[in-house]
Amino acid sequence: MSSPMGEELPSGAVPISIGLGRRLAAQTTWAFHVAVVGYILLGWALPWPAAWWVYAVGAPFVQLGWIVFNDYCWLSIIEAKLRGEELVVVQPGGEEEGRVFVAELIETLFKIQITKRTSNAISYTVLWSGFCAACWRIYSA
Repeated sequence: MSSPMGEELPSGAVPISIGLGRRLAAQTTWAFHVAVVGYILLGWALPWPAAWWVYAVGAPFVQLGWIVFNDYCWLSIIEAKLRGEELVVVQPGGEEEGRVFVAELIETLFKIQITKRTSNAISYTVLWSGFCAACWRIYSA
């Protein structure tokens, strides 16, 4: 079964009809989310001190969001709401199956599937490694 955006839904999820405005807002949210992930990957390496400061100040807020929203980014939550999809679907056996942005991005780019746990480990490692690098660049400047 696929979503209104043509993507495969987790089993048990039911697609709904969304309008053009919500579809465009969801696509814009997704594109912004990709840009944020790109910044988390490379922001510490940019040549401008302002970029390092944004990273050093922003990383704890990203982590706080993950803590508050149970390892989901608030952008993923907004995108799912705009698409009319559930972020987490409880299977009949009580097992949860959720959409994980980084795992989906890795699957799209590299054609490999990873678990939410692996996705979280990658996300945390990249975020805090970049944080340390940005802080080091601020300190060394």
